[in-house]
Amino acid sequence: MRRAINDYPESVDVDGTLYPVRSDYKNALLILDAGDDMELSQEECLAVQLNIFYRDFASVRRRPDLIKFISAMTGFLRCGKQSIGSVTEIKTLDYRQDWQYIVAAFQKDYGIDLSKTDDIHWWRFCALLNGLSEDNMITKIVGYRGVNLSDIKDKNMRKFYAKMKQTYMLKTSQDEIDLEEQADLEFIRQAELKRKTA
Repeated sequence: MRRAINDYPESVDVDGTLYPVRSDYKNALLILDAGDDMELSQEECLAVQLNIFYRDFASVRRRPDLIKFISAMTGFLRCGKQSIGSVTEIKTLDYRQDWQYIVAAFQKDYGIDLSKTDDIHWWRFCALLNGLSEDNMITKIVGYRGVNLSDIKDKNMRKFYAKMKQTYMLKTSQDEIDLEEQADLEFIRQAELKRKTA
């Protein structure tokens, strides 16, 4: 029997047995965030992710077929779709770095305040994210990051998109993020000093 359109799963099937999961978007984001944590070993990362995902992690953690549970979690995070991206696919969205734009877009398009909403199912969250209107900043930023400059023939347009790609480029490490935050704080400190001496 096929699932109803709005019937989002609250469990995953592993060898015919349903295992309850934490299906809300905040837990999914925590799982993805753990995957980006460079301080965790691969084993630690998987343990953290599985512990967040499965409501009864104790029944899953020592299973000899743990790979099936990892695969079920991955399938859930892909909203039940097979991976169709290539290994060289350009990353155009980072939930942590782009969160302010995502929050603003959800508020604008759907009237959803993500800071006050915990119970949006991950699959619904992804559907809403994919359906954001083109005039949202996050939609524009993702477009800038994903554009192939060699496809743009007009010199001025290529220059514009090159600048936008540079402006909204994703930071690739925590060190880069920390350096940018330190630079922002230094800028604010310098501005305060100038204001006081003026």
